Amino acid sequence: MAVINLTLGKAVESCPKLTIADKTNYVSEGFFPSAIFRFHDYSSGNPTINTTYTFSNLEFDTTNFTTVTLSIEVDGSGNIVNAESQYLAFVKLINDESSSINAELIKPDGTGFKDWYVRIFAYDGSVSGGLTDIDATSGITPVTSNISIGSLIKARNISLYGPDGTALDLGSVKQVDNLTLSSSTYEVGKIFTVSFCGEDITYTVESDNTAECVAKGIASAVNAVVDTSSLFYKYVAATSAKGVVTFTSKEAGVPLDISFTYTGTEDAALTTATANISSMSVPSETASNEFGYKTIERGGKYTSVLTVVSGCDYNTTEDDFFSWCYDIDGFQCCFISLLSKKECCKNSKSVYDDASNIQNIIKAISVMKENNYTEAEIQSVVNLGHSICEPLKCKCGC
Repeated sequence: MAVINLTLGKAVESCPKLTIADKTNYVSEGFFPSAIFRFHDYSSGNPTINTTYTFSNLEFDTTNFTTVTLSIEVDGSGNIVNAESQYLAFVKLINDESSSINAELIKPDGTGFKDWYVRIFAYDGSVSGGLTDIDATSGITPVTSNISIGSLIKARNISLYGPDGTALDLGSVKQVDNLTLSSSTYEVGKIFTVSFCGEDITYTVESDNTAECVAKGIASAVNAVVDTSSLFYKYVAATSAKGVVTFTSKEAGVPLDISFTYTGTEDAALTTATANISSMSVPSETASNEFGYKTIERGGKYTSVLTVVSGCDYNTTEDDFFSWCYDIDGFQCCFISLLSKKECCKNSKSVYDDASNIQNIIKAISVMKENNYTEAEIQSVVNLGHSICEPLKCKCGC
């Protein structure tokens, strides 16, 4: 099983744009080949004192770092001299030699150099192994261990839901699969089994056994799932028409993994009519971990949902936040249009009073957000701003 502890960053505003970040550390979660290395295992005692040790011939998977050679010094108490700089020098040697294999120094909170280690990893899915060997002069005991990896990630998607609960367009596309029943009738008592990552839904052909009736029965069986933990319940909507069962992903950008079996001999075939397109690329060394969205709806409560699919594990996390970016941007346009005496704002009876009121509203929203006023309190101020600008028809581009 490939369960990921996802970390979804708080939305950052640069109105009218919202930026949402995936802050999950996929390396530490074990989704890329990864290993750790320490110069010495202090749990088994100290290295020989007042000695200089040489480390060389680091091997990671099939890559032999022949030029990664480093000498370190141990003092009279058996402690590594300038441990951090020595580790960082080792990290630099690895990173300088390989563009596909990376290294970083990890210093867990509350620990000293004896518990620090170098994490070596690769974003390249073709690298299947971890740290296999390193040579060291005698008298010191290097520590090496591999971190097991799960299935590689096949999809990563962020969905965003607006204040009215509607899914907003982030460029993702819903996958659509069609199960086409091309025979005119199907044998009574034979069984269709629709599967989704180990979950099975069955439909037994009844006396109304035309392709159209069978397709309707299969779709009804899928839609009848009420277990909220089921992948079918979460992600699959089924419809039927003219002997074709259509499986559509409920969430754009989240792929389906549907298959079927049939115990009869009549013809049926499953095809993908529309391929899934996620709003984000899968994690890699160069992939962006942020998604930007320009608000086009009035503000309030938004919900962001991060879904990462690895094998048959659909990992999700979500965050609720409040934003009035669209409103604030509109008020700023209203303010500028008033002061520049645009034609669209000619109905203002007191341009400077209206402009001053709008400017105060913009400031008030910012202060209220910083001081954790309730959504209702902020919304009342936002509504006041709209009550000034909308009758005047003062808006962006007027």
